[in-house]
Amino acid sequence: MQYDNHELKAALNADRTILRSSQEVSAEAAYAKLVAETKSVYGGYDAKQKTVYDQALPAISKEQVRDISIGYGLSHFDLLDRNSNGKIEKSELDARALDAKAGRNPISGLPATMEVELLKSLTERRSYLRALHKGGSWWNLNMIDPDDVTKDDLSAASTEVKQLRRIYDNLPLLPGVKPDKDFSSLPQGVPELFEAAGVEVKLTDEPVSKALAHHIDRSFIIAISQALYNPSSKEIVLERRDRTSKARSHEVGHAIDDALVPGSAFFSDGADFDRAVKQDLAAQKGRNINFERELPTLHTFVQSALLRGSLNESARKELFAEIYQSGDAPLAEGLRRYFPTTGALIDQTLASRGIGRKPQTW
Repeated sequence: MQYDNHELKAALNADRTILRSSQEVSAEAAYAKLVAETKSVYGGYDAKQKTVYDQALPAISKEQVRDISIGYGLSHFDLLDRNSNGKIEKSELDARALDAKAGRNPISGLPATMEVELLKSLTERRSYLRALHKGGSWWNLNMIDPDDVTKDDLSAASTEVKQLRRIYDNLPLLPGVKPDKDFSSLPQGVPELFEAAGVEVKLTDEPVSKALAHHIDRSFIIAISQALYNPSSKEIVLERRDRTSKARSHEVGHAIDDALVPGSAFFSDGADFDRAVKQDLAAQKGRNINFERELPTLHTFVQSALLRGSLNESARKELFAEIYQSGDAPLAEGLRRYFPTTGALIDQTLASRGIGRKPQTW
């Protein structure tokens, strides 16, 4: 979906809300975080932004909707259990969904669009939720389509969510490091974009590869990183002395590539970017360009891809960041000569969002 600048902030705020909910250790805490974040952003929204936020929120992550639905069910069990028999029946979930769609008895901080998806998740997973809790009878555990869900069922699911979140955590790489609040050196428009998307810049007093050594199991790239952008936690990690280097502006480029499109996709994953890259590659055929000689500082992923004559997802991301970065001006301008269509698309997109390339102060 295409957003104007006014709408993009709201869509990115929805992204940030789901990110922060995903970093909570339990389903109940994740639901509470979603409600709190929604209340905090709603205050500054007009009707159009609220609509964008409400539509974007449930579409960002099916996995998070699944987890948050458990917290929602436990938090509002009495509301959902209309006949007060200690069970939430399918008819009661359906009835609440109709109320949410009609705007009846709304829950503060919970958009109706999100509530409908949470109810849908609970409805579709009734059989799984009953089977997960082993305290029921043989008949209940083996029913093909059980009609109701108990608080014990939801509590068992909550325990599972907590266990899985410990194993597959989405926590920050450096939770003990406070984000750098000085965005004055970032290019024009970038601080506002990062604030809306929840991107944080964290500075270390040692090489990044050493500071993140305990995360080496997540990615081998950490072992050789001079700087790093982690999209799952939206952290840019830099060595303090490198905050004005090419590595810094390259990682800022990755974060911008991510933030230009709400959700898990990057701008460089899109059809427009793919077409531009393919057009530029087609124009290079037969020219026998020695990129290793012409652009010796080009990222290894892009160098390797150019030898093959095609760019995969990772190489396209690196190409975006290399064209965006301004710490190595000869490289950025050299890439624009060989990728004029791609460079023009990036520049046009950044200009339309009010985003600059050159740092405001260095």
